[in-house]
Amino acid sequence: MRKTITTILTLSFLIAMIPCVTGCNRSPVIWYVEPLTFYKNAIYKDGPDYNKDHQYSVAPELKDPNNEVGYLIKDLDGDGIEELLIGFNDGSNYTKFTDVIVFYPDLDIGAFKLLGGTGGSYIYLCGADNVICMENTFGVTAASKTFMQYQGGTIGNFTEIDGEGKYLPTTWELTSFNN
Repeated sequence: MRKTITTILTLSFLIAMIPCVTGCNRSPVIWYVEPLTFYKNAIYKDGPDYNKDHQYSVAPELKDPNNEVGYLIKDLDGDGIEELLIGFNDGSNYTKFTDVIVFYPDLDIGAFKLLGGTGGSYIYLCGADNVICMENTFGVTAASKTFMQYQGGTIGNFTEIDGEGKYLPTTWELTSFNN
């Protein structure tokens, strides 16, 4: 009985993967499995240098055991396709994201890293309007802040907006990679 259930689950998975292999009707949910697996392995397992020869990279803050590390899946541009944000909560009043992974169904490239930040450069998601704040810091002082909204549609399509004093970074509940 157990072998039958395992076989049925395996066949179901393989059938679900057919669109990925054929290039038709690719689902972002399937494409985010690969980056989520990469981050989980890179953060929690000892082994090879996961930052070498890979499109994704792991910020040192993601390996800090004092930080709550995880991901958020959210539609940033309202196109019905959710983006994947990798980040951490470190006890401050807002979630710091180190990577934004996107999926374009019209391009045959799968999920890829669109934005990245680490070591003094972080990405914040500000409230319900899905405004992104890129902040570069040197020491404890913010050197620059850029507020923008992701428009989707084409790679790297961001509109810079005047957000200073209008949008505040928010704390987000992250899904653990261990789930």
